[in-house]
Amino acid sequence: MTIISVGREGQEIGDFDLAGIEEGLASGYFLSTDLGWYDGLTEWLPLADVVESLTCTPETLPPAFPPVSPDATSAYPLKGMATQRQIDYIKDLAGKVPKGLTKKGASELIERLLADPATEERRQKRREREEREMEKHQSYFLRKEVEQARAMLEEATSEGEIQGANEALQDAAINRLQFWQLTFSMDAFENEEATKLFEKQGDKFRKPTDAQIQQVLDDLDSKAPKWEMKEALSFYARLAELYPSLRMR
Repeated sequence: MTIISVGREGQEIGDFDLAGIEEGLASGYFLSTDLGWYDGLTEWLPLADVVESLTCTPETLPPAFPPVSPDATSAYPLKGMATQRQIDYIKDLAGKVPKGLTKKGASELIERLLADPATEERRQKRREREEREMEKHQSYFLRKEVEQARAMLEEATSEGEIQGANEALQDAAINRLQFWQLTFSMDAFENEEATKLFEKQGDKFRKPTDAQIQQVLDDLDSKAPKWEMKEALSFYARLAELYPSLRMR
């Protein structure tokens, strides 16, 4: 029976047989970024590759476990999980991103999508649907822009990338704050979702400061990933709890 050593983040986490590896991959116990080695391999490989390539080979000693770089895969440019830029690009081209996509798989998928003449037509139709959806749930899409900018900043390595990501994050955060400020003003009638929020709750409060709005957003973001889509009015309930003096009698 072949024993497979599994490593994660530069540390070995245990030895498993083939059935254990397959079960762990299927259940999610093992991550797509976990690496494996067994007697006969000359390097550590992603577990999925280990399962596929498992054969009887002469016994050898395991190589040194590859070091973890700032982006986890700098020594292996086409190994590891897909970058945020690749994920965002695939979302723009196809709308959905397969789970567990590697850098190499993402590069190949992007090439196929760009070579498909139907990609641009589907892309345009999806953008039209997203624009209609954004009118109804702009608060949620503004939050997604902030999250995407944060992910870009985490992946940025050069000075130019870091500066660009910081500027994108600052712009996204300001746009989100301005939207929620709008829900406390008669100017909300310029925006479909802001209008509904103003008429239901916003007109019952004195206008909060940016810092107060940000405190509410941070609090709600930490508790629910899609609270804007499910119950945007929870913003005002939390605002009243944190700053009761803002609620008009």
